[in-house]
Amino acid sequence: MKSLKANYFFWGYIILLTILCIFITPYYGITGDEIIQWKYGSYVWQYLKNNGNIGNLFSESFPGHDEMKYYGGIFDGISAMLIDFFHPKNEFLLRHYFNMLFGVLTILFSGLITKEIANKWSIGLLASLFITLTPRFFGEMFNNPKDIPFAAGYIIAIYYIIKFLKNIEAPKWKDTLGLSIGIALAIGVRIGGLLVVAYFGLFFVLLAFYSKKLEVAFYKKSLMHAIAAVFLGYILACLWWPYALEGILTNPIESLKIMSSYPLSIYMLFDGFRINTAEMPSNYLFKWLWVGTPIYLLIGFMGSFYVLFKNRTHQNLIFIGLLMFSFAFPILYIVYKKAVVYDALRHIIFVMPSMAILASLFCNYIYENFATSKNYKIISIVILSIFLTLPLKHMISNHPNQYIYFNELFGGVEKAFGYYELDYYQNSGKVGTDWIKEHILKNQKGKVKILSNLGTIDKYFFDADTALVYTSYGRWRERDHLDWDYYVAYSRFIEPENLQNHAWPPKNIVHEVKVDNTPVLIIIERKNKGDIEAFQALEKNDFATALAKYQENLKYDDSNEYIWYYYAITLANVGQLDMSIQAMKKALDLNGSNPEWYQLIAKLYNQKGETAYANMYNNLAQEKINSMTPQK
Repeated sequence: MKSLKANYFFWGYIILLTILCIFITPYYGITGDEIIQWKYGSYVWQYLKNNGNIGNLFSESFPGHDEMKYYGGIFDGISAMLIDFFHPKNEFLLRHYFNMLFGVLTILFSGLITKEIANKWSIGLLASLFITLTPRFFGEMFNNPKDIPFAAGYIIAIYYIIKFLKNIEAPKWKDTLGLSIGIALAIGVRIGGLLVVAYFGLFFVLLAFYSKKLEVAFYKKSLMHAIAAVFLGYILACLWWPYALEGILTNPIESLKIMSSYPLSIYMLFDGFRINTAEMPSNYLFKWLWVGTPIYLLIGFMGSFYVLFKNRTHQNLIFIGLLMFSFAFPILYIVYKKAVVYDALRHIIFVMPSMAILASLFCNYIYENFATSKNYKIISIVILSIFLTLPLKHMISNHPNQYIYFNELFGGVEKAFGYYELDYYQNSGKVGTDWIKEHILKNQKGKVKILSNLGTIDKYFFDADTALVYTSYGRWRERDHLDWDYYVAYSRFIEPENLQNHAWPPKNIVHEVKVDNTPVLIIIERKNKGDIEAFQALEKNDFATALAKYQENLKYDDSNEYIWYYYAITLANVGQLDMSIQAMKKALDLNGSNPEWYQLIAKLYNQKGETAYANMYNNLAQEKINSMTPQK
């Protein structure tokens, strides 16, 4: 009866979580990857609908063609099929609901795996709760179309590997089919899903040695099932992957080679430095795990090694070992291969369910073996509840930006500001643009010009408001000479020193989106467009007009370092070297990260004949160049 009640609680939790997720899904924004994947899904579905007769899918005309073809199309293709069938008003919202289902499946199968190992529904429920209350996982459940579906395939495959191995003498066809679906989903999102096939083979052999039953005849039936699972899973994955269909063996192999060391080059904020992905230090993932994972997961995972040691003569050793291997191997392989990783834990989010399962098994072990009295059991439950409350509080108070999370050991989001990436996925864009719709466009008579450094600012947020708004992408450092009425900016790609000195956010803010009282997105209102006219005059060498316009504009906004920079250039061109130097110093106060600005001041001092100051600023420029490269 007790077990039955736990069973009810487990399934009741999954049902209630699904209902909650249905209601909150519309609050999540379009992410940086979604637009290209939305387009890719459309190509995948059209390819399948037309039996491949849609011209060259991988031509230069397809945006992102050089990268996306190496990804399976199972999520994006099915999403496009659903869009084609149902014609939703908001295509991205349908994708988000579909994405959410994979997140819930991951949570469900994390619990089912734990129940299989611990033989307790209550510990299965605890594992599901653990992964739910992992903010970086939960916050990406709704709009991460690569990593969440991959995590679902990964954990589903592991569940059925365990079920298969438990009945290795006479595996059940339903488990074989389940394993093939997990394999299909994993490979159908990323070719790296072949990992689960390798795990299957490795732990099949290990269990055979462990059980000391090495006769081939004994495994005849299980080998037949294993081959069927892998073959069916691979074929199902390729059915939604046009590139694989054009070379069923050769193209996936090529994809594996390329994606193992994909040569992506973008800059990430890590440990206070802007670092190119090609030069990421080897501790990148380990540091992110340490700062971006809830405390209870860190403690529970480390404690699980003790559980492994205590189970060294038990059959569960194989299954706990599988979970540890499924967590550790991808990370160690990435480090060994020096593969490109970025965006915090996003590329290894699929190992977090394994971490949650291991942590729950550790909690169960402590509860059964160390909490020997009723009082100790109550104390252990209270302590765990306190640890769970910490991420829960963050998730509730920062909805829908839960994934911007740093644990309490590190010091939270406020300490991370300017040192680590915050809203790398642009999720806060929807919150900001919804505010514009409510507070600006609602009573607007003329057309508003909105500029942003968000790649998703275009019609995808304002598709129903095109009569009221004109949107465009514009870099943060170019905002002074581009035309806009409101600028929507998120903190990614802002210079680290600009953030660390709290020179960002600047003035004229009309709205901020905050996470734990830390700004992740701002909306600026332009009070004066003299900076545009000044820059245009400066380009024409009309220094008198530029000077007057910059002086006029600085009365409205003296927090833009680039205005001070161009103002300094204008002053220098009219012979006002002292004022030019002072203007450049103002620019450096706001953003002292650019060595060329120190060199410009040095040049100005040289023109004045003050070589000592010129040498000082040249030395500062060199120091700045040296400091921009982190020590490895």
